Amino acid sequence: MFSRVLIVISLLGLFFTQPSFGQKGTSSSSPQLSFGAVDINLIVEQMPEAKEADAKLKEMQKQLQDTIMKMQDALQKKVDSYLKQKKHYARRPATKARAGSPRRTTKDAAILQRKTFGNPKQTRRIP
Repeated sequence: MFSRVLIVISLLGLFFTQPSFGQKGTSSSSPQLSFGAVDINLIVEQMPEAKEADAKLKEMQKQLQDTIMKMQDALQKKVDSYLKQKKHYARRPATKARAGSPRRTTKDAAILQRKTFGNPKQTRRIP
């Protein structure tokens, strides 16, 4: 472990003491270092591919915005229709059981059965 640390420290020391390390064609006495600044945004804006991509993105954005607006309009129409129906049925009074309703038919059948066969509680089984 100690030997690994010693090797790493010696390599780092060698790298920093030799400023021309890795540079070809320069002398070790006077290394030439140069720094530059690049405006990436300017380069990208001037590329024709970037202009085409930007135009396609704007077109897609417009199409998606139109689709979203149509969907919102359709949803709003459905909501308005639902609220209109809800108000209509809320004002409508509750009705009693009509003549043809299942509840009324079942009740009539029970009355007819009692008239025809008598009350089931009063009848006796024949042995």
